[in-house]
Amino acid sequence: MVLIKNGRNFYIRWEFYIRFQFSPQLAILYYFIMFMIFCN
Repeated sequence: MVLIKNGRNFYIRWEFYIRFQFSPQLAILYYFIMFMIFCN
């Protein structure tokens, strides 16, 4: 689900889960930004 490279996969998944629990809208924005950074 989360396409992150450089061995940071677990950290990003955890961070995304925490942010999603607190704020779904913020989590979606955060996920999109991280996706653009790591996959461009």
